[in-house]
Amino acid sequence: MSILHISPIYILLNIILILVLAYRVVVLRRRFKVGLGDGDKKELRMAIAVHANATENMPLALMVMLVAELNGADNWIMHVSGSILTLARIWHALGTSRYAGASSGRYYGALITWLFAAGMGLYAVYLSQL
Repeated sequence: MSILHISPIYILLNIILILVLAYRVVVLRRRFKVGLGDGDKKELRMAIAVHANATENMPLALMVMLVAELNGADNWIMHVSGSILTLARIWHALGTSRYAGASSGRYYGALITWLFAAGMGLYAVYLSQL
């Protein structure tokens, strides 16, 4: 039997988000007939940036979540934090997809992701010392 029960749920949800963002890039590439790069199309450039940001930031946050669960994190903390991370990433994707410049979704989605990664990392280290 697996010792991980909660992290896989949020890993799956975030994988689905990354796949949705990747699919969006593919659809735009086909629409604009662009194989590589962004073809100087703003909409495609933004979609590529949103997908890239997700693939750059999610793995680290999910990794510390896994470590926390492996070290005996409380179930409720795992669910609350996993939900916060997933909602932050959705908020970031929506904010970045709609506006090329600053937006509250982009700002707070990134900030919450970073705070999550730092906080969950500290929590994982704390748990490993018990």
